[in-house]
Amino acid sequence: MKVAMLGPYPLRPGHLGGGVEAVVVRVVEGLSRMSDLKVHVVTCQRSVRRASTRQTGGVTVHYLPRGRMGHISFHLRERRRMMGLLRELSPDVVHAQGAGMYAGTALGSGYPALITLHGIIFHEAALARGPWRRLQWTMASAYERRNVVKARDVISISPYVVEVFSRWLGATIHPIENPADDRLFELPHCSEGGRVLLPARIIPRKNVLWLVQVWAEVVRSIPGARLRVAGEMDSSPDYVRAVRRYVEENGLRDSVQLLGPLDQQEMMEEYARCALVALPSLQETAPVAVVEALSAGRPVVATRVCGLPYMVAEGETGRLVERGDAEGMARAMIEILADDDLRRRMGARARRDASTRYSTDVVASRTREAYRQVIERAEA
Repeated sequence: MKVAMLGPYPLRPGHLGGGVEAVVVRVVEGLSRMSDLKVHVVTCQRSVRRASTRQTGGVTVHYLPRGRMGHISFHLRERRRMMGLLRELSPDVVHAQGAGMYAGTALGSGYPALITLHGIIFHEAALARGPWRRLQWTMASAYERRNVVKARDVISISPYVVEVFSRWLGATIHPIENPADDRLFELPHCSEGGRVLLPARIIPRKNVLWLVQVWAEVVRSIPGARLRVAGEMDSSPDYVRAVRRYVEENGLRDSVQLLGPLDQQEMMEEYARCALVALPSLQETAPVAVVEALSAGRPVVATRVCGLPYMVAEGETGRLVERGDAEGMARAMIEILADDDLRRRMGARARRDASTRYSTDVVASRTREAYRQVIERAEA
């Protein structure tokens, strides 16, 4: 079976540009271990000037250029390039990641197509700031809706996806959660007391400033506690400046570290050494950060929003806090940080549950079964 996977894929091995890119890498890694599959990845990158092909781990990766203003034409140029390449490859199935240009390409290709829905674009549009950004997100939302309506087969990474898109979806739903890096399941327990990891981009949707404000209360209760924020800081510079300013003005320089983007090995070290993972987001679907934390055996303290209640078992693998409940967020982190036995119990349960949900082989096997069903239905 020849598979064409359309989605973001790193130019440099080990350097992932976000959650969806991490998902693509892991799914492809699992599929590549299956002898009956031949996997091609097709990805469009702004830093790519001309088309190129690379062989990596038994997978063929095709890099294509991507323009900066593609949203104006719903990525017409990129879709044409990908369509031409698909005609050359003649795959048995096309698997697109996200509801944007990759989905539009897959659905218009004429080949059996499967779409994995990730972020909810129209929800992110509501958080956009400035008229130009709002226009961009509004156009992306319209394109998302068109592709969701058109899709015949959809991978749902969370029941939340089906809830949100229920009024548009007429597709067959394949429930398959996001995979983890399998090395996380073997990560040793060498956590440092009071060390909390926030694996997130510093943008308003991730609510980083709010957590930093909450952190001041945690430090008062647990002197020496440290919050380490790992994620890119280029998307929302004004917001990053606001976070830095709060840290400086409130004497948190020694207890809050903004690490910037880290490679995979560096993230492994962060997961190994943290006592818990915090995620205070305003909106999430099925964040890879939570998948990774649970797989590493680390309790999660998160806001009770969107898809997070389907991932974090309250009181068993972490704590869920109502959005805006600063006192509750601080109390949940303090409780877990201060109780070694509770932290170990939650971590063990988290890893045990994650092994049955997020391992690469489990996700790849379910994905291959979805391919089989999609192809059989197309041939019927």
